[in-house]
Amino acid sequence: MLFVFWGLAGILGLMSLVFGLMILVHAFQKSTGHGLLCLFVPLYIFYYAFACYDHPKRKFRIGGWLTATAVSAVMAVLAMQQAVSVGLDFAERMSTSAPEVEKQLREAFKAGLKDISARAVPPR
Repeated sequence: MLFVFWGLAGILGLMSLVFGLMILVHAFQKSTGHGLLCLFVPLYIFYYAFACYDHPKRKFRIGGWLTATAVSAVMAVLAMQQAVSVGLDFAERMSTSAPEVEKQLREAFKAGLKDISARAVPPR
């Protein structure tokens, strides 16, 4: 499920980028000033999209841009939430099995030392 969320977030993020670039290109075609403002002033592209953007497919492009951006953000949040959940589940499983593993390692170490000491000291 984690990869589905990340995949959708990535695809919708690319769609958002494409629609945003269409609006940015239109701003540069209208005037260099509008293009530079869209590029360097935060949130000016939103003002430009709603106030100055005149294109036959205006509603489709702005709607696609905003929808893809919002849904991509939601998918990214869901993916991060899923990743944290998987990580916490893994950590919980490791913490419950850690004492058992430690006990097995101690026993193996003690058995190894007995074996080594039995070989090193010749029998009397």
